[in-house]
Amino acid sequence: MKDSVYNFCWWVSGIVLPEYRNQGIGKTFVRILLDKFDVCGGIGFNPSVRKNYIRFGLKQFDFKTLRRFTLLLNTESYSLIREKFKEEMRVLLPISTDTEKVNYPIENLKSFNNSVVSCFNEMKHRVKVNTHRTPEYLNWRYIKNPKIQYECSAVLEDEKYKAYVVSRHERFYPTKLFATRLIDLVGSPEFASELIAHEINKARQRNDAFLDFSFTGNFYEKILEHHGFSEILGDHYGALPLVSSPTEYRENEEFICLGSKRFPDLFGDIEFNDLYFTRGDSDRDRYNKLPNR
Repeated sequence: MKDSVYNFCWWVSGIVLPEYRNQGIGKTFVRILLDKFDVCGGIGFNPSVRKNYIRFGLKQFDFKTLRRFTLLLNTESYSLIREKFKEEMRVLLPISTDTEKVNYPIENLKSFNNSVVSCFNEMKHRVKVNTHRTPEYLNWRYIKNPKIQYECSAVLEDEKYKAYVVSRHERFYPTKLFATRLIDLVGSPEFASELIAHEINKARQRNDAFLDFSFTGNFYEKILEHHGFSEILGDHYGALPLVSSPTEYRENEEFICLGSKRFPDLFGDIEFNDLYFTRGDSDRDRYNKLPNR
């Protein structure tokens, strides 16, 4: 597992028309993809779909979901909270008013280069399973995306990247409220902390309502808490909208599964905290047209 790279297929979206369900069509697609790729997996699916994945032997990691950490920046953010949770969330998610100190140079990236490889080295001792990040992949995924504008930044030391972050600025239609969503973050906690501080200051300057970051495992848990982020748990997970175009509240179905037909024991001893996946890995980002401001 360690230092091995497998070809992989994320299951992003799939549906069978109602009149053709329960005829094995969905199972056939799963079977075809498991035959074609070393590893398959998905992030975000409902309990009925989860049952089908279990039948194929995909590991469910104790049915844990992406963890959601959130930082509210102004009182307007409370207007985005689902009505039945508003009073509770005022206690669970206090407003942050602190300006963050940034100690290292931050560079806005117009492209990724081979320095991204070293960014992940500091995570290897605790992360056993992740998407293999190469400059070619990251440029395709974020820089060259034809519809979605991502903001990519890195901490520099001796002209080399020590950590990078990818975020996107979203408007919650039909309101005029915005948020910054951290889509991907890679690097040692020391340097990742610098990027989180940078993102908080940037979001505050443009009067965003909140920031959030969703990921598996616990690698960045402590530094997010250090910067004032709170984890949204249980029924409160969807109290702030998960979808912004248009704004939509959803129950937490951010489950994750992984499996392999070719290597059936590949994930046998892998636990949830051994994983590092982010919203960027799920490949479900929607087009969100931002007005000229």
